[in-house]
Amino acid sequence: MRNKVLLKRLVYVVCVVLCIVSLKACGTEKHEKNTLFTSIEEANTSTEMDVNSDTEEAEYTIGVVDNNVYTNETYGFSITLPDGWGFLSADEIDEYDGGLSYKESDEEAQECLKEGSAYMEIYGVNNDSGENIFVTILGKSSDAWTKYSKNELMDAVASEAKTQLEVDGATVYYMGVEKINIDGRDDFIIKIDEEFMDRRFFQYQLYLVDSDYLCFICASGNNDADNYFDMIKWQ
Repeated sequence: MRNKVLLKRLVYVVCVVLCIVSLKACGTEKHEKNTLFTSIEEANTSTEMDVNSDTEEAEYTIGVVDNNVYTNETYGFSITLPDGWGFLSADEIDEYDGGLSYKESDEEAQECLKEGSAYMEIYGVNNDSGENIFVTILGKSSDAWTKYSKNELMDAVASEAKTQLEVDGATVYYMGVEKINIDGRDDFIIKIDEEFMDRRFFQYQLYLVDSDYLCFICASGNNDADNYFDMIKWQ
């Protein structure tokens, strides 16, 4: 029961994030500035998403799980679970997913993404501690992806998700953008530290963005640990 509460809560946080991103992607104006990046020098080197709205949407290929290794060729990374961890089955994902149903084929995934919807591709969990890492894919809902850089999307999520979680009754101690090095590559993540129903939750969100899809890699647990993304290797 303890782990189910943690898993369901952290999936809920991702659903809030996906709703905000979808709404921002459907918006009509760009942010005037990326407030959470103003103190990060490297933010100035972040590029806009390379999008041509006249090109045909690329076909998405779902990732593959082989024992304790998940490989996503579309985004060029793999996740290797440590000892004591395991991937949930499709039925177990459907139990926890909060509406982000698992897709069993490329065709099912492609149909979902073309509608601008999202689905959970894998969910790895430590059954003893409840720590977890999961991958969610979001399809673009309009050509408005061209209006936002990755930094602007992260800025919008970090500022507006905090408000939404507080409305839901959570105490948000911290929500911000931090620089991280993952397998030799510098990137930025959103870190969330919240308390809900007398439980402390920490979550780390990595965004992989291209012209057609947005990939969330989220790691979370009850402890403030920054080594979850050591499971990720770039191909």
